[in-house]
Order: sequence, then C-alpha cells, then structure tokens
Amino acid sequence: MWIVCYRIPDFGLACERKRRPELQGQPFAIVGADDTVLTASPEATEHGVRSGMAAAAARLFCEALTIAPYDLPAYNEMAEAIWNRIVLDSSFVEPLSPEECLAVFSGPGIMDRLHESVADIRRIADATVHTGMAKSRFTARIAALRDPGNSPVVVRAGSETDFLKTCSIEAVTDHPIARKSGGRGSAEPYGHQGHSGGRGSAEPPLRAYLDSADIERLNRLGIHTLGDVLAIDETDLHRQFREKGFQLRRLAQGLDRNPVRALWPPTVAEHRLRNEEGIENEAMLDSALRICAERISADLQRLGRQCRRITLTLILENGAKHSETEQLRKPADQADSLLQAARRLYRRYMDAALSGGRGSAEPHAQEAPDHATQRNKVAGHAAEPVPDNGTMSPVGNSFNPLVEIALRASDIGLSDSIQPVLIDDNEYLRGLPHERKERLDTAIQLVKERFGADRIAPASNQRFGSRPFRLWTYPLTRRLNEAIEVVTDQQGNPVRYGRSGTWREVRLIQNRWSEAEWRMGKLEERMVFRIEEISAGLVEMQRHGDRWRLTAVAD
Repeated sequence: MWIVCYRIPDFGLACERKRRPELQGQPFAIVGADDTVLTASPEATEHGVRSGMAAAAARLFCEALTIAPYDLPAYNEMAEAIWNRIVLDSSFVEPLSPEECLAVFSGPGIMDRLHESVADIRRIADATVHTGMAKSRFTARIAALRDPGNSPVVVRAGSETDFLKTCSIEAVTDHPIARKSGGRGSAEPYGHQGHSGGRGSAEPPLRAYLDSADIERLNRLGIHTLGDVLAIDETDLHRQFREKGFQLRRLAQGLDRNPVRALWPPTVAEHRLRNEEGIENEAMLDSALRICAERISADLQRLGRQCRRITLTLILENGAKHSETEQLRKPADQADSLLQAARRLYRRYMDAALSGGRGSAEPHAQEAPDHATQRNKVAGHAAEPVPDNGTMSPVGNSFNPLVEIALRASDIGLSDSIQPVLIDDNEYLRGLPHERKERLDTAIQLVKERFGADRIAPASNQRFGSRPFRLWTYPLTRRLNEAIEVVTDQQGNPVRYGRSGTWREVRLIQNRWSEAEWRMGKLEERMVFRIEEISAGLVEMQRHGDRWRLTAVAD
C-alpha cells in the first residue's frame, strides 16, 4: 500500500482564469482573509510579487495587479472533478484543500496508474501537478513538495530516513504529531461546503502541533532538520518535549500513525433551516422541508449520486431534539422523492407524539389533549387545540416552538456504477492469481469501453460503517452447467424454459447483467439472467448468442 500526495499550488489561479477569461496573460494575485498574497501569476512574479507579501506592498511592485480573494467554496466545487478522477484509482481519498489531496494506491500497475492520473489531473486543472508517493502521508507530502512538476517523486520503502534528513523542522508545523488529550475520533474533514464530515465523523480530536516556541527550543538545541532529530539522544529529546519528541523522531524515520481517511466522495448530504421566531404553521413547515429537499437534490445530482437513507431532525427552542430515519425503498436523488420521505418522517413522529408515544420521553413532544391543556393552564397560557392525527401541523407550542429542522441524506453512492470488487466476487471461479487478474481486467476494460471510466465505483462507495454494502444479488448455492431450451419475448427476456423434458414458466426477472472473459484468444460476452419461477424457485441462466445454459439454482 502506497500513499500519494497531489499538490496543485496554482489551482486557485487556474480557477480564476476559467471564471474570468480576461485575466489570461494579466498580472493578478489571490489574497487570503488577512490581505496577504497566497499565490501570484507568472506575470505578477515578474514584477516582484511574492507569496506572503501584503496586498498593498504587492501593488507597489505592480500597479496593474488584479487582486482576487480566495474563494474556498468555488475552488472546492471546481476541485471535485480532480477528486472524482482520483477516486477511479483509490478507495481512500482525503482532500486536504482544493490545492492538495491524499490517496491510497494498492494493487498491480501502481506506477502506470499514477502517471495516468497525474496526466489526467494536469489536463483537468490546467495547472502544474506536484506528486509524491511514499509509505506514509508525511513523507508523501514532503515528496510532493520536492517534485518540480515533471515527474512524481517516489520514496522507496527503507529510504525514508535518508530522504527526510535534510527536511527542515518548519515543515512539520502543519502536521499533527501528538494528541493534546485522550479520546478517540477522526480529525476534521476538508470543509467542503454543503456536506458533513464523511463517514460519520465524531468530534475532532485535539492534536498537538509544533508551534513557534517549540521551533525556537529545537533551534537552541541545534536541531534544524529531521536529520538533527535522529542525531540527538532519544532520552534527551523525550525529556524536553515528551510525546511531541517521540512523534517527531518517528516522523524523521518516515513513520506516521495518521492514516488516509476516505472523505471523498461524501457519504452524507445535509441541509438545515432555522427560524428564531418559530415554524408556526403547516405552510412554513412544508416550505422548509421543500427547500431542504431541493438543496440536497441539487447536491446529489451535481455529484451524480443517490442516497438510500433519509433522516429528519426537529429542534425546539429549548434545545430538545428528535430524529426519525427511513431507509428508502430505492435510491433517490429527486427533490420530490426526498420531500415525500421527509413528510412521511414528520407524520410518523406526529402520530407517535399525539398518541402519547413521545410524551414521557421527549420534553418537546405533544401530549394528549388533557395533558396539553393542564400544562398550558399551569404555564398561564390558554389551552391550544391539539392537531388531528396525521396532519402536518408543527410540533411544539407557543412557549416552546419548533425553531429548526435538518434534513440529512446518507448512504450515498454513485447512481449508475459497477464496483470492480463485485465483478470478481465469485468463489466458484477462483483460480490462479494471474487468471483472476486477467478476468478482472477484462471485465473492467469492457465496462470502461461500453459505459465510460466514470462508471467504475470505488469500494468506499459500497461501504456503510465497517460493514460492506453489497448488491441485492446473492450467489446461488448449487452450481450447474446444463444446456436448456428457452422461449423469449420481443426484448430477448426469457418467459419459459425447458429442462429434462419439463417446461417451467418465468414469473419475474429479478436481475440481468453482462459478463465477459477471454476465450480462445477473443473476448466473449454473455448475458446473465436471475429469474424467479412460477413455483417460486430461483435460477440463474446465461445466453451466449442463441445458446442458453442453466448455471445455478437455489437449494
């Protein structure tokens, strides 16, 4: 397993050129929130404009300089095309910023795949790509910094110490090297607008970084590079810096405990609306649900993905909250489908609340009419009528209204894709490694040629938590290879088949797909049908040309 770091320091410049074609050939710079130059175009650097320079000083060097603010949401959106390309080669993609991304590479042909991905990203970004590959994320990031932009820098296993010995201590300042406190969790995601943190991220842990005081202390000890860290006695380093010293020494050896996290593509899309004065009536509630559904639908369709689970969260003014979740019957990305699911979740909650199912456990739930009347009398308010069962009237009351709703779509995956792992997921076809690789490569090549490379989904898209999310097509237990007669309809689907002199009627075609493999030096393609008989039996049959064969049945 290798970790690859892609760096595009001029990505912001490329984005601005695409948004504003008039900047082509003109000196311009991108500045941060503190009005400091983050990056400058080649035309600006010719006049002496440099990164880290104040914008006012940069204008003194170049009077025609155009200043553009750093637009993180826009750059993140433009960087999605790059992250989607990396996903084709890796199931673990962690965007750190629009300019930098980490990925895990494994399997055969890593170098060929790496060079192909760099060429594609260079074409997509229209900018120079600096790439590094190593066994740890820290070493890979340093390698990317040393890539001049013409060829990836690869740090071979075992050579990390020699490679990092000239690395300055300042390069470690943005890398977490120790925990400030106990507790577990994943660090904060890259901050893409509109999505929450990847796979159910918990609270971000507190991590310790080398600060300016640490750098000054290290310099007083004569430590300026990672090579100097290994030269000093380990006991002295630990006595001076404790856990930081231990982790600093491990980084100097090329050891890194921080894995690459699967943060792209996102598996959660969420939108929330809040009204401090309260959501008072049915029209306001339905309008809020519709807006949330439309925003989530726009995000899903822009990413080319669908969700399989919807969660509605209601929050009252006193902070009490309640959530309802529904597993969708089929993946959805349309606003109408998401809105209908949200309405069902609200009605489900209201039915339970009005029947008293939520009254004792939830402080914000509606109680039965007599309980609500008594509560309002005690509070000094006139009794409010309780809505009928099944209505869309908001939960809460005049002194504790519903103020916020959140709609969350999860279990997100590509809307139309094939997972390479599933193509080779048949224990009955296992053979020698080179035979399995040949079958898998053939199937993937067929999918790419017929449907496009973007229809290959990484394993991360098919996972939920720690359990693999597999297709609803399970291998049948009894394998056969028997010639049969089949009668088909006009679309070529089987309607009945004959076996051992007996004809059986097809009640339902559960699934159909195409398979391919090399036979006798040529590519052979066949259609596979999973069908249910009238007698409720389940069988699998294949068609190759005009020939049909029964390949599996359920015991």
